[in-house]
Amino acid sequence: MRVNSSDNPTRLCPSTMPGPTAVQHLQSVSHRLIAALGWTFLALLFAVPVVCESLAAETAGAGDRSPLLVILALAVAAGGALTAILCGPRTVRSLGNEGLVTIASIASLQFLVSYAARLVGALVAAALGPMYVFVDGLGSKGLSCLFLGVLVTLLPRPGVLSLALLTLFALNVVTSGQVGLTALVFVAVSIALHEVLAAACGVTRGAALDKAGPKLPWRFVLGTGLAVGAANAGALYVQYALYEVLLRLYFDTWYKLSVALVTGLVFGGVGAACGVVLGWRLRRIAP
Repeated sequence: MRVNSSDNPTRLCPSTMPGPTAVQHLQSVSHRLIAALGWTFLALLFAVPVVCESLAAETAGAGDRSPLLVILALAVAAGGALTAILCGPRTVRSLGNEGLVTIASIASLQFLVSYAARLVGALVAAALGPMYVFVDGLGSKGLSCLFLGVLVTLLPRPGVLSLALLTLFALNVVTSGQVGLTALVFVAVSIALHEVLAAACGVTRGAALDKAGPKLPWRFVLGTGLAVGAANAGALYVQYALYEVLLRLYFDTWYKLSVALVTGLVFGGVGAACGVVLGWRLRRIAP
């Protein structure tokens, strides 16, 4: 039986078909790259506290700025409450039922992930002590901010992040059964930082995604990661200032900076950027 060369696709372009050696080489390179990224991440994870401790030692004579941060946080909370009263109803009406259901669904997933991370963190704290936050932050900040990235990609509008964070806060209050001044001020500062930074980075203003075409604009990815990461870092640092002034719980400056930079900026920013990629895929297949 004669076999025609056109029936064998591998004979049409033999030079384009990678052999076993090429495939093994690509796999080896990818494994080395992943290993290098992993070791780099671990090195940064241990280097950031050392650098922050050095910075804290150099600025030790500058005085404690926690009371000033608390005063600013209270002013931001009052301004945020006034803005919610004036602009909240209009924002809710503009989103419609579909938008509100989307926000509620994603905020519920965000709550489940953050609550599970809190349980894991409570177990890890028995072994790592106060350093457990760097493990807990992978879920409570990284995965939680991933859902914020998905949400802001599906609904890139002002007020969306505020409603999602308020929903998350309400679920935490219902499950824990308690709420205090520290938590109220913290969520108000977090909402204000997220909205201001998202608007400054062009995430929730304009129609960048509507005019993007079939390709995801990486400027939007970087802007979302930077906005969400910086907002989380700033809110975490303000939270420690609230603890020190209102609850008299004191922390070293290097520890506060480390938690804000690693869990807030790095984990939150990377999670939000990954969420934009996932949200873009959902946006392309949405009816």
